[in-house]
Amino acid sequence: MTDAEIKARIRDDHILLFDSASGVYLPQRFAREIVRDAVSGVSDWAWTQIETGPDAEFYWDAWTEVLDRASVKDGDKVYSVHQDGDVWLIPNDWTEEEWNAHFE
Repeated sequence: MTDAEIKARIRDDHILLFDSASGVYLPQRFAREIVRDAVSGVSDWAWTQIETGPDAEFYWDAWTEVLDRASVKDGDKVYSVHQDGDVWLIPNDWTEEEWNAHFE
């Protein structure tokens, strides 16, 4: 796959869910705004922690669970959740080349 093909696919496939302007409230926004029926791999405990907000004792541990385990399904596509300041939905089928082209 050429660099141009990789970049074209990236523009079409990844989704900026929230920009970094929400700061410490990004996990809470995720809990409140995502369609939960589309998300798997997140425990009820984690949902409760991140929905409560940054004052919850295990807020960041719960957010780590989301980043490590969540899958978000939209139609035929399945995404993982990634944070690099902003919060992204990244297709699970991205190659290492596609990942590096976007996040490095």
